Amino acid sequence: MKCHAALLVAAAAIWSTGCQSPDPLPWKLVELGTEPITSAWERGEAVAAEIEGDRWPGFIFAHDSSTQGRIARRDAKTLPVIMCGDKMRLHPKDLPLGWSSYFSWEGRDSLTVQWRCYDRAAIARFGSRLLQTSATPQADEQRWLETLRLSDPEVFTSPSARYRSGDLVRLVIECQRPDGSPVGDTVRLDFRLGEQDQVVTALEPGLSQAGPGAHWTVWALSSNAFGSQPQPKLGLPAHTPLKFSVVAE
Repeated sequence: MKCHAALLVAAAAIWSTGCQSPDPLPWKLVELGTEPITSAWERGEAVAAEIEGDRWPGFIFAHDSSTQGRIARRDAKTLPVIMCGDKMRLHPKDLPLGWSSYFSWEGRDSLTVQWRCYDRAAIARFGSRLLQTSATPQADEQRWLETLRLSDPEVFTSPSARYRSGDLVRLVIECQRPDGSPVGDTVRLDFRLGEQDQVVTALEPGLSQAGPGAHWTVWALSSNAFGSQPQPKLGLPAHTPLKFSVVAE
């Protein structure tokens, strides 16, 4: 009889342990998302923390190789799963310490955050909408450019030998809007190194390091490309950053 009672107690303990509810979330979930933010990073996308009242969200980029960026992506795996589209009420202390620094949330109180997953096209749409009503277009274009650059990093492939003054330079240049669509046709340029006004300002730093076989990409402010004013012939609104891809033949 004592043995039977002991078995009942043990069974009850196992049953009660199995029926315990999971640990509560450290935040109040307001809306449900669709897929983990880690899946967005695996696709090379950026994850944005949009806060009501802030013009620009904070982004964690898939390609951010900085120590802060790598730690932020790593720390996401230690949290209850955050989904693209989740909207939550939280205090910065609910998240890893490094995230407060990454998003500049130090000293802030409770926040309502919506997590969005942005590919390049989505970042382009966001920046374009913001610039249409911006009271500080130069500053907002600069912020947009920095976001595009971190989402789609620039590259430079070095040549075996650099151009010297007077050398014949042959470049193949493509230009893209923020969403990746082309601006005009591919351009081919032939000129002698040292001749003035052959390329837009944004391409000059790369050209100074280039030689036959070099390839580089660069994100440019409109002021370093075709001008900050609207460019109707190119289909460019004012203050539109651009990406150039250059091959030196």
